[in-house]
Amino acid sequence: MTALAADYFAVPDPADPGRITYWRRTSGTLKPWPAKARYGPVLYRTDLPAGLDAQQRQQWAADWYRENAHPWHDRVRAAIDSAPDECAARFAAFTTRCRQCGKLLHDPASKAYGVGPDCRDGWPEAVLALAAEAVGRAHAAVPQPGDHPAGAVAGAAPTTNH
Repeated sequence: MTALAADYFAVPDPADPGRITYWRRTSGTLKPWPAKARYGPVLYRTDLPAGLDAQQRQQWAADWYRENAHPWHDRVRAAIDSAPDECAARFAAFTTRCRQCGKLLHDPASKAYGVGPDCRDGWPEAVLALAAEAVGRAHAAVPQPGDHPAGAVAGAAPTTNH
């Protein structure tokens, strides 16, 4: 784990890099953020082949998840594990929320660091500088209006000016 130990992350969708997915780590487990968000491949009841008995449906679904959903989620975890500070900075940049606790950021310094004043209390200047640099890189990586048709990043969370 990094020195910043973030709990909130933004990761490009492994199947559609133009779409951003948001995650929260709780008790060591990654969960979609916000709580009711759903990302990745989804198996609907209507997708199941007709004519299977209950045990066959259960086995077919388990195989489908093993072949489709699990690898997708593994790629998300790998992206976060390989660059947790970048993913946390991207979360802060796209959502203007604290990368530690998820609360809205209001003051300019908090937005620059991607961390609110309570969560960064006691952080050394060197760590704050690294946090600001990571948020700056995340902002620079965001396509600007006109870079994409319709002038927006697909799947990016709306931000507010506070």
